[in-house]
Order: sequence, then structure tokens, then C-alpha cells
Amino acid sequence: MKKYWMYLIACGLTLSLTACSDDDDDETAASGEGSTPVLTDTNGDRFYLTELTGTYYEYDSDWNLTAWEDDDEYYEVSYNPLYMECSEYSSSFSNFSLNSDGYITRLTYKTEYDEDDTETVTCSISYDGSGHVT
Repeated sequence: MKKYWMYLIACGLTLSLTACSDDDDDETAASGEGSTPVLTDTNGDRFYLTELTGTYYEYDSDWNLTAWEDDDEYYEVSYNPLYMECSEYSSSFSNFSLNSDGYITRLTYKTEYDEDDTETVTCSISYDGSGHVT
């Protein structure tokens, strides 16, 4: 079951790492702390994303996602090269490949269940002409 959950997370990452348009780059949080980015929904309404359905997000001063927590699982993100790690399952996402639109098309997922049991999976992701995962 954990294996399928992690595949779902890998595919979900492709959606969570897409960039916002550059017209909201100068926005800051209402608190003035600058700790959360401003997002715009399909109606044009703006909101600050720190929590979404029990998942909490953290950002650096440049609005880059640095970590998120979902239930008891904590994920950390580093850049250049892009690398993600889950502390709960000793798992990681690495070797990301992007297409010309910046969407993730390939990644490697590795889980270490114990010293003698490691699983490595390479996931390929494709998109239609509108950028939707197919």
C-alpha cells in the first residue's frame, strides 16, 4: 500500500511544483512577514497558501517551496539539483527531468524499508497539449 501511496505522491508533485504567473511576484502576505505566497484561483480571487486539507507548506524568502507536512510525514525540498526527501519512510525523489514547459517528465523514487530492503522506481509522466497529466 505504501508503494502505491508514494506513486500517487510522485504524480502529485508534478502539479504542486508548477509555477505561478509572474504578475504576482511582488505580492506579500497580509501579515507583512512574507512567509507565504499569494495564489490566484480560477475566479481571480487571491489567497495565501499555508495549509490545504491538513497539509502545511513552508517557503524560503524567494517563495520556493522548502517543505510540507501531511499527517505525520514531513517532506523537505532542496534545489539545484532538485531533490525531495520524506523522513517518515526514508524515501527520496531525485533525477528530475523537465520538458520545455518546465513540467516534470521523469523522476526517480527510492525507498529504504530497512538495510536489506530498498526499492528504486523511475516514473515517467506525460502531458496533453494543455499541460494536463495523461
